[in-house]
This record gives sequence, C-alpha cells and structure tokens, in this order.
Amino acid sequence: NMIDWLLVNFYNGNSDWDTNNWQAGRLRGEGETFKFFTWDSERTLLGPTVNNTTKNNAGRATGVHQKLRANADYRLLFADRIHRHFFNSGALTPPSVAATFQGFVDELRAPLIAESARWGDAQRAGNPYTVNSEWQTEVNYQLGTYIPGRTATVLNQFRNQNLYPSVEAPVMSQFGGNVPPGFNLTMTAPAGEIRYTIDGSDPKDGGGFVYSGAVPLGASFIVNARALSGGEWSALSSAAFYVGTEPASSENLVISELYYHPSNAETEEEFVELMNVGDLPVDLRGVEFRDGVEFSFEEGTSTRLWVLVPGERILLVKNLDDFASAYPAEADKVVGTFSGSLNNDGEWIDLRAADGSVIHDFAFNDAAPWPKGADGAGHSLTLISPNTNPDHRDALNWRVSMLAGGTPGSGATLAFVGLSGVDSDGDELDDFFEYAIGTDAGDRRDGRLAILLSEDGGELQFQFPVRVGADQARLIVESSTNLEDWGGDESLTMVSRAVPVEGRELMTFGKPVEAGEKRFYRLKVAER
Repeated sequence: NMIDWLLVNFYNGNSDWDTNNWQAGRLRGEGETFKFFTWDSERTLLGPTVNNTTKNNAGRATGVHQKLRANADYRLLFADRIHRHFFNSGALTPPSVAATFQGFVDELRAPLIAESARWGDAQRAGNPYTVNSEWQTEVNYQLGTYIPGRTATVLNQFRNQNLYPSVEAPVMSQFGGNVPPGFNLTMTAPAGEIRYTIDGSDPKDGGGFVYSGAVPLGASFIVNARALSGGEWSALSSAAFYVGTEPASSENLVISELYYHPSNAETEEEFVELMNVGDLPVDLRGVEFRDGVEFSFEEGTSTRLWVLVPGERILLVKNLDDFASAYPAEADKVVGTFSGSLNNDGEWIDLRAADGSVIHDFAFNDAAPWPKGADGAGHSLTLISPNTNPDHRDALNWRVSMLAGGTPGSGATLAFVGLSGVDSDGDELDDFFEYAIGTDAGDRRDGRLAILLSEDGGELQFQFPVRVGADQARLIVESSTNLEDWGGDESLTMVSRAVPVEGRELMTFGKPVEAGEKRFYRLKVAER
C-alpha cells in the first residue's frame, strides 16, 4: 500500500508533499497494518519532467522509503509494483490515466461553469477565468502533453534511483484475459532465462519452471514470470488467464446461503455464499453486490483468480476474524469481506453482472412467508436445491439450514432412500411423503398427524410439518369442490413458518371462511 501510494505521488509530481498533506492510519486490531491516503493534492500534474523520486524527508514516508531503498528485497518489490502499474494497461499507463482523467473532466465540466460564475473573478475581476478558456486549456495540456509522456519519464527516474532493474521483465504473447482451452502462451525477454509459475508463487523463490517453449493452458491460472540474467532478477510479470470460462449471469450463479441474523449478537459472523450451478467455470470479474451489502469482484486484477468452477461455493463475510473463529474449517473459502450489514429485519439484495445486468435481485424478510428460524434462532437462510437455480424471490424456495450456524461453503441436505409409491410401515403414508414431513417410514407408530385444520376468528388455518433438508420433495396444498378436480387455492396465504423443532418446520396457511362455502383440501407431495 505504501509503495502504490508513493508511485501515485511520484507520478503526479506532488510539490506540496510529504512534509505535509499526507495521511495514514490503521485499525487497532492485531496484525492490522497502516494504509496511506492521498490527501489535499491540488499541486500536482504540473511540469512533465518534475522529479519527486529523490525526496528524502526525515520522519516522513519518503525518508522511510529512502532508507528501505538500501534493501534488495524492497527494491525488487518496488519494481514489481512499478511493472504492475506502468506496463500492460496498468493504472499509470498513458491510456489508463487518460481514461480516468477524461472521466473526471466529463463529470466536472457542468458544475465548473457554476464554479467559474462564483469564483472566476476572484483573482481577475475584469477578465474572469472560464471553463471554455483557461480550464479547457489545462485539460488539453494534460491530455496532450503531461499524460502521454509522464509514464516513461518517471520510469527513467526510477531506473536512475536503482528502483527498476536493467533486466527487462518477460513479455507474454497475451497478457492474461480470456483464452480458449489449450491456448499456447509464449514469452520473450531481451536477456536472461525466463522462469515462471502457474500456482501463484514467485519464480524467484525456487519453484516453477524454466521457459523453453509455448505453454499450453488447460485451466485458469495466474502466470508469474521473471527473467534472470547475471544473478539479477527482473520485475515480476503477472497475468491471470481465464481458460474456457463464461461470464457470471443469472443462468449460472446463485446466492445459495445468507446468514443475516446470527444468534451471537456479540460477534459479526454474517456471511453470503455464492455457488456456480452452470456447466462451465464462471468468470466473476466485474460482478458486484449493489444493495444489501456491497462488494465488487474487481476487474483487471492479476493477484486473484476470480473463477468459480462448476459446483464450487465461495463466501463473502462481514468480519473475517469473527468468521474464522466461528468456522475455522471454512475460512479458506472466504474470498473477501463486504461492506455494510445484512439487515436483521430483511432487505433488498441486488447482485449484478459485469455488464450491469441483474443476476439476482430479491427481498428476504424475517416474517412469513420467509422462515422464522433464520431470524436470530441460530439458522441461516438456505436456497433449496440450488443446482436447479430456483427463483430467489419466492420465499418457498428458501429454508433454514439443517445445522446451527448454517453450512458455509458446503450445503447439507437429506437424501431420500427408498421408492416413491411404497408404504414400508403400513401406516397408509407413502415413504416419500414421510420423507417430506419428517416421520419415520419404517415405524408405523410414527405416523404423526400431517395436517391440522382449525378455525380461528373466521379464518381457516391449515398446518403441516416440513422436514428441514428434504429438498427432493415439494409439498403442495390443493383444494377441490368435488373431490375430482384439484388445484391451487389462491385465497390461501402463508401465516407463519415456525422455528424448527426436532428438524421439522411447522407451516401454517390461512384463508377467510365464506358462508356456505364447501371445499376439500389435500396435501400433495411431488418431486422437486
């Protein structure tokens, strides 16, 4: 973080730094590190040849930097960050800087007209500064002079400070991105031997391979490469290759679990689980949560491979330390921490694809028809049969977790073992039906009442149990006026979904009772 912060201030030629106008801070938790923040940097982007790389202010970051410059490991790490940002469409390459700068120009042009009207005559009363004159002249200078040449200028300044090696980093035939299976990656370097890894490690640490020819890529990898010449290492060239993937969409990605109201109010154990339900690896770059919680799978990163293989689940958490303490075995499935919190009363969740299209947007709740057991009673909210990609907006496609605290990173269900249409214990309840309602299909004494009808204040109430985790079954309430023609009753509404007891969730439906109405009801089980 400090190196990247230095690179920004060296690049922009900040003349009012770092004897003042800088900030750094850290959280007070164990293992937390300082983060440096760009602040009050209006004296920047001036002369295209300004050289800040020699600054050495005692008690300031540049003073620390100059002392660290004597360390070879620091110099190579500094060079790695230079290569990341100054090459291969990095953040400080001319096209990237120009695009960022132009974005601010477009955003600020209209409000600066008002700024000019208010303050344009503060220094020149008779000839006010205007947007179309002085400001546009400066914009033209930045886009036409400063930005096109500044990257190369600062790179040479780094070379003169021995902060960028003379051994050039390897050049890849394609610098990461999407490629088909079997893509042959080639690498070149002006001098030295190329060494590379595909497991995320650094070639200088002794692992990996010596490059001798095209490298076929059969799966998604992060390729790290350096050149070694005369005992000197080049900067690291690191690129993420997405092999045979498809973009994340509503067809292949589900939100499979939400732990929105943990039972322990003293810790922050909230988590969100995502699952690939498609047939191909999913590219998560650019996917983001916009509502409920906020998190973005950043595009363009080569330090993390945002690929989710078929059937894989990953986790986003509120607090990594609290989560790891509660779920030590699942901590390796965490890919990030989200900002914001999941509302204990329920809220809107909005997950978007890289192109801005909706992957899933829905509102969960802590009241019927959503399960009460997920509201602080120790259970998570779990998507039923996620592989079928059910409608996330339908509360009946969600249930409580089988286990207290949820099942982050795995999921748990109860499989039906037996044959549908068979009544093993002779209690006149089909084995598949007993699987669905949570009774023992091998014990006729366990034929507990499946349906309870009652009348409460002019409302007919209809109760039945559902076995938590019996995800192969779906219970359906049907009605008829003649015992021959059966179908759904739209006047039935969910009244409650009780906290599970002994692995069974009691569901209650209700409907107004109309005078003279004759209607029959049945509970039907079907395969999900």
